[in-house]
Amino acid sequence: MVSFSSTNGKPHIDKTTVIPAGSHDFITEESYAAYYLAARMTHNDLDDKVNRGFAIQGKPISERLLFKLRAGIMASKDTPPSIKIFYQDCLYRRL
Repeated sequence: MVSFSSTNGKPHIDKTTVIPAGSHDFITEESYAAYYLAARMTHNDLDDKVNRGFAIQGKPISERLLFKLRAGIMASKDTPPSIKIFYQDCLYRRL
């Protein structure tokens, strides 16, 4: 799972995947993928976060945005190494 944060004039952001406002209903202003916060989560973990109000379930993202986010996992210097390894393993084994 990766979080989004607004760029909102922040001087130091991960520019790997900048997402324009309107790219998804949830993205109302220019944002970026905060790969440094990426985490492995099960479906149950996500359900728990939604039920406790820590996450919001929205509409699915477009395939184009999903492609950009996936490419950013490996391209970002801020992605934790364990997440990069897990992602590569998923691609290799198609988990």
